[in-house]
Amino acid sequence: MDEMLSRYERFQFGSGGTGEVYCIENDGPGVVILHELPGMTPECLDLGIQIADAGFSVYLPLLFGEAGKQLGVVRQICIFHQWNRLAKRKATPMTDWIRALGREVHRRHGGAGIGAIGMCLTGGFIIPLLLDEHLLAPVSSQPALPWGFRKAVRSSLGFSADELESARHRAEEKNLTILGFRYESDGQCPAEKLDTMESLFGDRFQRIQYPGSKHSVLTKDRVPDAVERTISFLRSALGPDRSPAETS
Repeated sequence: MDEMLSRYERFQFGSGGTGEVYCIENDGPGVVILHELPGMTPECLDLGIQIADAGFSVYLPLLFGEAGKQLGVVRQICIFHQWNRLAKRKATPMTDWIRALGREVHRRHGGAGIGAIGMCLTGGFIIPLLLDEHLLAPVSSQPALPWGFRKAVRSSLGFSADELESARHRAEEKNLTILGFRYESDGQCPAEKLDTMESLFGDRFQRIQYPGSKHSVLTKDRVPDAVERTISFLRSALGPDRSPAETS
């Protein structure tokens, strides 16, 4: 674990240092990785290292918990219920900060734009992030929120109609592809959420499902093919060898 963390630098980002970010900076374009419910686990750190080793500059904002450690069950349940309530109300308290981080990543590394990977609780965050011109490679892995048994909740992505329409319009205008992953029998990520993505983005949404009932496609229950596809997608959308922008 210490060896993995040693690959990352960390800094405070935001007014007054409002949030901690772990990064591996290269000459390649930036990729923001949003961790899932257990926290910024060793598997999440390893995903960042694999993407960095492919030539990208990787940024992992710490949304809750402690880097390199999995949250206990009670804390996970508390966070899940808190975030689920917010998602059902279509409130997005984290997205302004994450969008600002995306702008900073693009400023640092330049090029045509950046990539962003959301997973589980953050799987749907690519919707508001798509409102920014610099996001060119969005990846949504097993989006889980909002969670519930009602059909309307199972198919919801937790964002307003205006946000959904703006994201759809930008993807259409810029001819962007959205990459989406899920296990076929994942009870935490209903198939209806990817159905909504397909309905929203049409042929621009590339839906990839794997056999089984596991959940974390890119981390704990990693499918090597999914990681390979993600890196290939990032390269296609961003290019691995762009020169960094001049920083002030």
